[in-house]
Amino acid sequence: YNKHIARRTLGIDATNNRLLFVLACICLVSCDRQDQSIATEKYSVEGKVTFEDGQPVAGVLVSFSSLDERANTNALTDDEGRYRVDAEDGEGLPAGEYRVVVGPPVNEQGTAPPVAVDPKYANKKTSGLATTIKPLPNYYDIELERAAP
Repeated sequence: YNKHIARRTLGIDATNNRLLFVLACICLVSCDRQDQSIATEKYSVEGKVTFEDGQPVAGVLVSFSSLDERANTNALTDDEGRYRVDAEDGEGLPAGEYRVVVGPPVNEQGTAPPVAVDPKYANKKTSGLATTIKPLPNYYDIELERAAP
């Protein structure tokens, strides 16, 4: 009689454990999907790239790369040194910390035109440029040194 009750109790416990496990998995998947939807919201950033003397830097590529390497985007400066990464165009960035590099745009042949910007800005390890994208309008002006003659 005791063995029969013990088996029955174990069967109920095992069923309850399986049910709890399934519910826990559903909760985890649901929470993960909510986190992903929050993380995919994108925000705009704009600014102006200038040399130390205030002269605009036209025709350079401003690249943003998240610290976790999951989000990246680029913008080209206009004749006045202005750039914009627009969330409304789908090119925005999720909130977070970003490394920034500035360098010449690479053409279809894989080459870049010469630019008077110090080459250290084209490498995320040496650029020294970083910003935080927040869920609001973001402005990031960049002041650069000229390349050595």
